[in-house]
Amino acid sequence: MALQCHLQMIRAYSIQIKAMEKRLLREMQPRPEMEYLKSSLGIGDILALTIALETGNIERFKGPGNTASYSIVARKALAHKLARACYWMMKKQQAFDETLIFG
Repeated sequence: MALQCHLQMIRAYSIQIKAMEKRLLREMQPRPEMEYLKSSLGIGDILALTIALETGNIERFKGPGNTASYSIVARKALAHKLARACYWMMKKQQAFDETLIFG
C-alpha cells in the first residue's frame, strides 16, 4: 500500500517536472555556451541551461578549480540523474543503460 502511494507520487512529480522543464526551455533564451556544454555526455538542455545561468560569465573564474568549487548545482543535478538511473535499474531489474539517464 505504501509502495503504491510512493510510486503514484513519483509519477505525479515526474509529470510536474517535465511540464516545468518544457516551460523553462520555452521561456528562457538559449545561451551560446549551452551547445558546448551539451556536447558532453549526460548534459542536456536543462542541465546546460542550469550550468550556464549558475556560472554566468566564465571570465570571472581563474581556472577550472574555481569553477568546480562554485558549481554545487551541477553536482546536485548529476546526482539526481544517477539516482534516477539507480531507480530504473532496480525497478526493471536490468543492468545500467546510459540511454535511460542520458537520453
